[in-house]
Amino acid sequence: MNNLFRSFFLMVFLCSSIYISVVNATVIFAASGSQIDLQFALDSANVGDTVQIPAGNFQFSGSVRFNAGITLTGTGVTQTILSKIGNTTEALIIIDGSNGLPVTVTGITFIGIENQTTNIRDNGLQLISCKDFRVSESTFRSFGESGITIHGASN
Repeated sequence: MNNLFRSFFLMVFLCSSIYISVVNATVIFAASGSQIDLQFALDSANVGDTVQIPAGNFQFSGSVRFNAGITLTGTGVTQTILSKIGNTTEALIIIDGSNGLPVTVTGITFIGIENQTTNIRDNGLQLISCKDFRVSESTFRSFGESGITIHGASN
């Protein structure tokens, strides 16, 4: 009977912990889709939060990086567009999944640069050790290397 009681309370605790973590999730609206504003919003996010990129065409000369456990969403593929500029081979978005948490990217168009004269081989989205990820309702085009690059073990 004592073990049954312990099991019951452990189950209640685990269920309430999951509920509390979901209830505390926040939607953070990036001030714009610029590289600086988006990085600031992602740096402000906690595990379970969603970062919303507004509509617009935003150009990046480098990368935005964040750890898995956050959802990154645009307002739709025809409305939120992230484009590469300059001579960089870095991905537009780099996600580190070494923490083992899931990540979702949705509702964004990624546009790269394919420059045959300088052999720039760029990427759109780079997933590093992301074991559980979802990319949906997104478009990738004009990347010299690949739209999505996956490094390390993943599901």
